[in-house]
Amino acid sequence: MLLFCALLAAAPVAIVGRATTPIVVDGRLDEPAWESADVLDGFVGTRPVEGRPPSQATRVRLLRDEATLYIAFDAQDTEPAAIRATLSDRDAMFSDDLVAIVLDPFRDARRAFVFLSNPLGVQGDCVNVEGGEGDDCTWDAVFSSAGAVGANGYVVEIAIPFASVRFDPLRDEWGFSAVRIIPRSGEQLSFPERRAALGSPLRQLGALRGMSGIRSSGTLDVVPELTTRAGPPGASSSALVAERAGRESASGDVGVSAKLSRAGAAADIAWNPDFSQVESDARKIELNERFRLSYPEKRPFFLEGRELLVSPWQVVYTRSIVDPLYGAKVSGKSDGTAYAILHAVDESPAGSVMAGEERWTPETYGGQNAVCTLARVSTDVTPGAGLGLLVTDKHVGDGWNRVGGIDGSLQASESVRFATQVLWSATDHPGGDYQSGSAAKMRLFRTGRHFEWFSWYEQVDPGFRAELGFIPRSRYRETGAETSYRVETGRETGLLAVSLAGGGSVLNDMESSDRDRSLHAGPELQFATGGLRPSVIVGRERFRGKKFDTVRGKLAADWAPSEAFGFFFGAQAGDRIAYIEDEAVEPYLGSSAVLGGEVSLRPSERLALAVGGTRTVFSAGDRQDAGRQFFGREGEDTVFDVTVARLASQVFFTQALSLRLIADWSDIDDEVAPSVLLGYRPGPGTVVYLGWQDAFPIDSGSPAAEDRHAVFLKLSYLFRAPLRGVSAPAAIRPTP
Repeated sequence: MLLFCALLAAAPVAIVGRATTPIVVDGRLDEPAWESADVLDGFVGTRPVEGRPPSQATRVRLLRDEATLYIAFDAQDTEPAAIRATLSDRDAMFSDDLVAIVLDPFRDARRAFVFLSNPLGVQGDCVNVEGGEGDDCTWDAVFSSAGAVGANGYVVEIAIPFASVRFDPLRDEWGFSAVRIIPRSGEQLSFPERRAALGSPLRQLGALRGMSGIRSSGTLDVVPELTTRAGPPGASSSALVAERAGRESASGDVGVSAKLSRAGAAADIAWNPDFSQVESDARKIELNERFRLSYPEKRPFFLEGRELLVSPWQVVYTRSIVDPLYGAKVSGKSDGTAYAILHAVDESPAGSVMAGEERWTPETYGGQNAVCTLARVSTDVTPGAGLGLLVTDKHVGDGWNRVGGIDGSLQASESVRFATQVLWSATDHPGGDYQSGSAAKMRLFRTGRHFEWFSWYEQVDPGFRAELGFIPRSRYRETGAETSYRVETGRETGLLAVSLAGGGSVLNDMESSDRDRSLHAGPELQFATGGLRPSVIVGRERFRGKKFDTVRGKLAADWAPSEAFGFFFGAQAGDRIAYIEDEAVEPYLGSSAVLGGEVSLRPSERLALAVGGTRTVFSAGDRQDAGRQFFGREGEDTVFDVTVARLASQVFFTQALSLRLIADWSDIDDEVAPSVLLGYRPGPGTVVYLGWQDAFPIDSGSPAAEDRHAVFLKLSYLFRAPLRGVSAPAAIRPTP
């Protein structure tokens, strides 16, 4: 607590001025109000060399009125021709030059909203949760941005409506920072200065004062939508839609979603919405995988307030709710306590993610709906210490699964953080057979400029199930640790930093005395425009009572010397277990070679091209046999040799209007599955999609395999209306 308060007291302070004249968000700072705004220019490098003065000057101004916060970036550049600025989809501009504003409206270092823009005003938005796995950029908020590149750099204006974030109307001081990224030099600049030795970036935000007097009226968002589709069942390259049961050959639906929000709270409802997605998931081939693959959530209803559901275990995996008939949700934060409650009825329940679980599959549901409910509450016990509760419930016919748990976190020092969670579950499987069990996880983090360390312990009992989460394995205990040491070279170009990382884990099967062991080590070389990461993994794994010793090598590399060209490359080779579930066939140790990558091209700021793919070879023989097959010579014991490829192209007529073509190919069926999408996306909630999709064969013997084309149209529009309200009272909540 004393540490957190000391950091708050030492934080740089910025005063937000009042906009005396209207602000037009156009990328030009020609309004008189900007002349009176304070200028922030104390940016300091955080990467690749912490504390280094920036190579380019950056100035930031902030203004606000009763409804909106305005931010202006003047990003100066001595080489304006080298600025990377392209038109792209939302959250897809991370290879460009970027500026960002980070806001923590509750000033509690628990979560922050991040608003980004490239020099042309292309938007990105993310949520950063303390203890989470980095920024979650699936969240979309309504805000405005515009940018322009000039002879001395570029200017970006951002306008953030207060209705787009959760905040405490009684708090005059928010946490904030401003960030600039210059990809050609690998620089990340920050105001105020951020130091790795001080731990979480959320605890090093500056103080943004002058936020009292925000009009605390509610906001009503209503999104009516029309979706129509013509085609056979399953004719979609979306992995989400592919999980569903069979569909009608033609369908048309009208639905509506609505959200009522006020300051720190929001209530969402959705009736008969289009819960499908238009983006095509990159195809994942499940060959010789021991556990199920996961996909990111992309549906707006589930993204709203999702940061409030984060906990050490992934107890909530909303992709398990496939096709809700309706959904309702309440979420928010008040006086240090955050909460979220979600309820949905799923017409097409997905199968269990638990490995080997045959009792929770679409085949056993018999066409029944799943009733899904979850609730999460977390509170700040003291600054730096938090406590949370979470419960989930899933009913399908006569089967049900319930999970409850408690979690906590503690910032023990500047650089050391501890988090833990304990869960209990009770399950009455469809058709009978009651089970119960528990799961526990503990994590210890140590961060620093040069030395970092992470250790964990987790345990899942044989009877534990989390049917609304993504915990794919049970009956094990695992202990592990990872560490890394980083050296900054101080060079302006070339090799900027070198890291050496390593770690290992021991996994005990709770139903036997066998242990799995794994060790890995390797360096990471960071260059201004890319990186190289080789590593070696040595392990011993038990599967179906047999022990296997394995050695594998991995290599990952990326390089983007300019906005016109970039690539990613990944390869691994070595021993691989054949995960055979059939009790009549013995598992064995084979070998595999995997090669994947993607090349991206930007011939102009309006045209984006990408080609990529993955090839996987698995042999029942030794490593040499897998290598022979991979390099074109016939292997003697090849089990499978699979190649998946994707070609994607997109042309942007304007920032909101684009035409996209994707072609997927796999030699499993030796067919090309194309999709074409004409999209108009002026902002979250408002879209016009007209598209055509083809799918990979579902079943070669089914009629759908002969005609897999689908045409779809989706229309939706966001109506936002402020409700009557008053400005926040004069009594201001003190800063802790």
